[in-house]
Amino acid sequence: MALSNISKKPFILLLIALLACTGLWMSGCAHEEAYRIPGRHSIAVMPFVKGRDPQNLAHTLSCPFANFCYEETELNPEADMIMTEMLHEKLMNRLEDRVFPLNLVRKHFPPLFYGRSDKTPLVIAVELGQNLGVDYVVVGNIWRYKKRIGSALGVDEPASVAFGLHLVDISNGKVVWRDSFNETQQSLAENILRALKFFKCGAKWLTARELARCGIEELLADFPL
Repeated sequence: MALSNISKKPFILLLIALLACTGLWMSGCAHEEAYRIPGRHSIAVMPFVKGRDPQNLAHTLSCPFANFCYEETELNPEADMIMTEMLHEKLMNRLEDRVFPLNLVRKHFPPLFYGRSDKTPLVIAVELGQNLGVDYVVVGNIWRYKKRIGSALGVDEPASVAFGLHLVDISNGKVVWRDSFNETQQSLAENILRALKFFKCGAKWLTARELARCGIEELLADFPL
């Protein structure tokens, strides 16, 4: 009988170890799938979408991806990644741990997005938010991101950026806030009314990245969270 008990010990210890590992794994999944913070709203940044509703910017989130419109010559191929990372960084600076990790968003997003051109950004945003367990998802769309041709002192062509931001409440699937930025930098001589923005953003000819960063900061000044 004693020998029988001894022979079972390795099996019991292995079973306990497996259960412990399973518990840790499930705990990790739960943390990833339920990112709610008691008393504070959590938020995720969905990767930027290229294009917009060609008829009405306000309807962009309800427009199927197949109908999105933008000109290839107007949009840098990496603009969506640049804008996503920039917006995530700005929100992290503002909301800290309330922002869902971008690497985990990128893990969940592709299966929801690719091959679903009949869906709308709003549908994908709600599905993403539910999968991540966050309260809100910010959806950005970019349809122009043209680099500066020239230098900070003088340009042949100025930087030009146009994008929109939309905040989706995952509990009801509604867009609770939206705003857009559409700017081609001009000199003070061309538009004296833009002098304040010109100086605020650096008092020089900006790169597209600098202009986009200035635009995100401008929109986030009225961000509700």
